[in-house]
Amino acid sequence: MDQVYDHYYRCRLVSITQLWKQYDKARSSSNASPSLTNTPASQDVTFMQWLPTFYNELLSLLNVELTWTSQVFEDHNTIIAVLIVKMHTEINDDFQSRLKNLKLEDLISLY
Repeated sequence: MDQVYDHYYRCRLVSITQLWKQYDKARSSSNASPSLTNTPASQDVTFMQWLPTFYNELLSLLNVELTWTSQVFEDHNTIIAVLIVKMHTEINDDFQSRLKNLKLEDLISLY
């Protein structure tokens, strides 16, 4: 069963990391917006402005996963918890790098 879980995590992490990398893709594209949704936004949307959108999209994705895993696995809560930990591990270095580039005022506004 461990192989099934490992495969599940690998597959789902691809979607989550793609969601995370949309900000960088949008920032590097001259015609795109860092917004995850199709709402109009300017190229100068900051990471701080974009972050809540990422978390909203991630929450939606995790709700779908929780519904699906509850129908397939007995220990679905543990599976989702491990997925969240693996997701944070996956994006940790990039997240820290983005935080280092923020101004002090932006960091304070996180709280």
